[in-house]
Formats: sequence, C-alpha cells, structure tokens
Amino acid sequence: MKKKKVNETVQMIGSFPPKKEIFEFTSPYEEVLTGEANTKPYKGIAQFSDDDGRILLDLNYTFQLVKEWKD
Repeated sequence: MKKKKVNETVQMIGSFPPKKEIFEFTSPYEEVLTGEANTKPYKGIAQFSDDDGRILLDLNYTFQLVKEWKD
C-alpha cells in the first residue's frame, strides 16, 4: 500500500514545571478531506520534546474519520 503524507503540524504548547494537576491541551480545529480519502484509517505520530530536543514521549496512533459516532 502506498503511503501519502497528508499533513504535518509542529506546535509549541508551552513550558510547564512539574505539578500534580493534569495538564490538558486541545488542538486547534482543522478541516478534513472529503470523498473517498476520508474513509481510510489514518496513522499519526505525536512527540513531546524538551528544549534540548530530547524526545520525552513518542506516541503512534491510528484513527478513522466518521460523520457520526456509534454507541
């Protein structure tokens, strides 16, 4: 299967000291493709790094776009 890069976003979410409270981040809204391209599963990668460029967390995930969630 041929892979195609759809989008790449690099976003700084801030600099935060360690604390007991959970930090929550919601990414900005983005438009999605229409048609056949949006029915296939997508693969994503999220990385969190420090100011020195060390990767602290590396997440690989998959998702699929749907019009409505099924219960």
